[in-house]
Amino acid sequence: MEQFENINKELLREIDKLRRALKDSEMLKNRCFLAEEKAEKSEAKYRSIFSFLPYAVFTTDTYGRLLEYNEQTDQIFKKITGRSAKYFLDKTYEEFGMLDKKNLDLARNEFTKAVRGKVTGKTVYAITADKEEKFHVEVVNIPIFDKNVVQFILNVGQDVTESFLAEERLRNSEERFKTFFEYAPDAYFMSDMEGAFVEGNLASERLTGYKKSELAGKSFTQANILSADQLPKAALILAKNVMGKPTGPDEFVVRSKDGTEKVVEINTFPVKLRDKTVVLGSARDITERKKAERALRESESNYRTVFNAFIDPLFIHDVRTGAIIDANEQASLATGYTLEELRKMQVEDFSTAVEPYVQKSAISYVQKAAEGKVQVFEWHIKDRAGNISCAEVSLKPILLNGVKRVLAHVKDITSRKESEKALRQYIRELEIYHNASIGREERILELKDEIKQLTRSLGKAEA
Repeated sequence: MEQFENINKELLREIDKLRRALKDSEMLKNRCFLAEEKAEKSEAKYRSIFSFLPYAVFTTDTYGRLLEYNEQTDQIFKKITGRSAKYFLDKTYEEFGMLDKKNLDLARNEFTKAVRGKVTGKTVYAITADKEEKFHVEVVNIPIFDKNVVQFILNVGQDVTESFLAEERLRNSEERFKTFFEYAPDAYFMSDMEGAFVEGNLASERLTGYKKSELAGKSFTQANILSADQLPKAALILAKNVMGKPTGPDEFVVRSKDGTEKVVEINTFPVKLRDKTVVLGSARDITERKKAERALRESESNYRTVFNAFIDPLFIHDVRTGAIIDANEQASLATGYTLEELRKMQVEDFSTAVEPYVQKSAISYVQKAAEGKVQVFEWHIKDRAGNISCAEVSLKPILLNGVKRVLAHVKDITSRKESEKALRQYIRELEIYHNASIGREERILELKDEIKQLTRSLGKAEA
């Protein structure tokens, strides 16, 4: 009996084991089912992402052979080669025939990194199409592992031709700007929005005597190139730049490294370079120009002094139109018009305007004088009050401030003309008197001859 009970217990234990094993088997089956379901869902999700990603996604084995691709990859292949990606299945990127040696070496290097388990950075490849048209494609290589072994490479790429060309144009533009900036004849500089010097060109070094490195990071106050009385003006310009406003031209006196002072004309412009706002400034050395202007002012002052000190009226005319460019104070006194009025008038406006004293004649005289033919002639002037005077006018060409003009010297000859008229009248009267006197003398002689004849006749009669 006892033996039977032991067998029964043993059978119960085995049945229990079988039940547990069956339960474990059911659980394992369920887990397998769930795992398969999860794997299917994961695969479906992967396929969905693979297909609908906005990027070109394709896989290659560890030898570089194309395994799978999505629609975007197919579009890129068609765009570049005119063929579907299907044509390139099981072919390596070396067999695609789209990469030159430089880009092929780059692709080998990046692919080798991926095969060794490293995710590569974004790499741009230049691809030449059948029509020699160049495309640029950016690719990232991602190694996919199974049990710590790289099984295949997931490649994600996109066509970046347009952005690459835009960046290339930007680089070229920046290069041209850099070249212009560096070799511009005027001094160009850049400062930050706090007034600290950032960059300068070769002309700025010549202007200040400082190397760019000596001024880097220094403000215009720290650089000691401006006198203290100019600092408020410089600060005001910087404040305007901070508000986004350009300034200039403004004059400053810059002290160079050797102590030489130069007058400069500065313009500033707030500009954005690579998402950073800086102040671009130009500084033109106008020291010689200021000297020339000062000399010109002194020359003009001397000219005006001599011009107004002349005892006769003087006019300066445009060689083509005869317009009055300038006149001296004597011309104003002679005509009764102010200098401002004379500069707006024509010669005929203060003439009798009777032939030949008209504008047409005046222009003709001026143009002949401009050709180098000295003109001397009489002119009738009618002043503001209506008084008429006679003048002798002489014209000759001159060079005034580098411009050809005609100088008119007007001499009042009214008194001389009146004296000449009186003299002519006196001469006429003398001629009349003379003629009358000669007539009387001739008559006396005739009478004397008649008396003589009568006397002779009487003498003969007495005899």
